[in-house]
Order: sequence, then C-alpha cells, then structure tokens
Amino acid sequence: MLADRYERKRLILLARGTCGVGFVGLCLNALLPEPSLAAIYLLGIWDGFFASLGVTALLAATPALVGRENLMQAGAITMLTVRLGSVISPMIGGLLLATGGVAWNFGLAAAGTFITTLTLLRLPPLPPPPQPREHPLRSLLAGLTFLCQSPLIGGIALLGGLLTMASAVRVLYPALAGSWQMSAGQIGLLYAAIPLGAALGALTSGQLAQTVRPGALMLATTVGSFVAIALFSLMPHWALGALCLALFGWLSAISSLLQYTLIQTQTPENMLGRINGLWTAQNVTGDAIGAALLGGLGAVMTPAASASASGWALALVGVLLVGLLRELRRFQRPEIVNES
Repeated sequence: MLADRYERKRLILLARGTCGVGFVGLCLNALLPEPSLAAIYLLGIWDGFFASLGVTALLAATPALVGRENLMQAGAITMLTVRLGSVISPMIGGLLLATGGVAWNFGLAAAGTFITTLTLLRLPPLPPPPQPREHPLRSLLAGLTFLCQSPLIGGIALLGGLLTMASAVRVLYPALAGSWQMSAGQIGLLYAAIPLGAALGALTSGQLAQTVRPGALMLATTVGSFVAIALFSLMPHWALGALCLALFGWLSAISSLLQYTLIQTQTPENMLGRINGLWTAQNVTGDAIGAALLGGLGAVMTPAASASASGWALALVGVLLVGLLRELRRFQRPEIVNES
C-alpha cells in the first residue's frame, strides 16, 4: 500500500537501512553475557516487517527499472540468486557459527545490508503513479477488491498460494528420513533438492518470454509440481525422492516466473504496490497453512502417507482450477500474437 502512495526509491532505501539497524541490534545482543530472548523476537519482527516493505516497493518499481519487456529475464535472475543463496547461505552460516559465533553472523549480515543499500543509492527517482488521496484502509480494500474481481490476477494469486502450500512438505523430511534410513548428509541433500531444481528452472527459462499462452503453461506446471510432491514420499529410495523434489523445484520455478511476469505486466501501475504486497503475503501464509495441515495429517497418518495425500489433494484442486480459471487458461500475450 505504501509503495502506491510514496516515492518508491525512498521506501526501498529506508527499508534496507532499517533492516541493517536490526542486524546491528542482533549482533550487539549476541555479544552480551546473557543475550535477551525478547530482543531476538522483537528485532526479528522488526527485520521481517521492513524487509517485506522493501521487497514490495522494489517489486512495484521493477517494471519501471527494467522495462516490462524484460520482466521475465529479471525474474529469472532474481530467482536464480535467491535459490543459490538458499543453498549456499546455510553452509556459510554454519562455518561462521563454528569459527566466529552468532555475533559474527549478525555482524556480517549488517555489513552486507549496508553495502547493498549504498548500491541502491544510484537508483533513479521512482515516484508512485498519480492517484487521489484516500484512507489507508480504503486503499487496501481497493487492492483486495481488484484481486478478487480480476479473474486473471486473482487466479494467479490462488495458484501461488497453493504452490507455497506444497513447498511446506519439507517439514516432513526428518520424519521420512527414518523410513529411508538416511544419514545427516543425505537429509541435507533433500533440503537442497528443491532450490537446486528451481535454480535449474531459472537457468532454462530463456524461452518462457516467447510463450503465447503463459496461463495454460502456468496451470500445467503447477499441477505437475503437485504430482511430483504426491510421488515423492512413495519412492522406494531416498535418491528417487530427491529427484521428485528437484522436479517439483523445476516445475514450480517455471510457474512462479510466469506468475511474477503476468502480475507485473497485467496489474495497473497504480495497483502494483498493493497487489505485490498481497501476493507476497499469500506466499508466506500459504507456507504456514501448508505446514499446519501437514502437521494435522501427521497425527492420523504416517509421514509418507501425509506427504502423498497432500500432493494428490493439491493436484485434484489444480485440475479443478484448470477448468474454472478460463480467463487465465486462455490468456495470450498480445505482443506475441501480433508478431505471429
């Protein structure tokens, strides 16, 4: 909402700088003889709030920075760096914990945040689109109304939420490790499988920008990713399960890139901040809901059955959405159709 009302460059810089202050606070807290648990919670909430604010403002500003025709490539680069970071950062964090302790981790995070903030100073001015002033709650309600009334954008957001629910299957990895008789290193490979598959999806996404019917491809890859999750826990060996997870990562990466591109190109400029904020929020809540549902299933089913049942249930919902989301399924890129 703020990204639609205030200058976006200032919001990005404010959010990044404030996150850096939060990391400094965590570093100082870790250096205390008796670190405060309450401070960790408060500073964690602080960093999470301002990080989401900065991400929303940056997403809203991306079309103006790279051009709408380059959004797919920009999204692929972003996804690649994020996925590789999710694989590399735990290893670096583990080394820092072993050699320097928790304070070093937070200190280097603060330094990295401030360095990236300096690079963002070179961004051009990013004013929000002109629009009438209105109450913040009314503005947020307008964004929700647009999301619910737009079959295209609403359908994309729904698919994104289901996809993040499926990714919550990682909470079952430790329980599944017993049935597969896995070592600690092999469990680590399970956690790395989805990010590596997603990185491969980002690397092989060069032709997605030329897809005439991105909505149909998005629906197909989403349903395929759910089937991969359904089969994952049924594999007789953990290596085959990891292969299913990598396939899920690859298919979900393609779907996510198409979601990102269509939201950025088909959302009106004056709604970009609110829609990107709502899209980010549903990604977070979808993951939490998925983890909670898997925990509930785990109380009445084995871990393998819980993972498989959730995958098949999501696949069934996905097939139903293929029939219901007609506007998304039939959507064609106007520029590609005109060139053809």
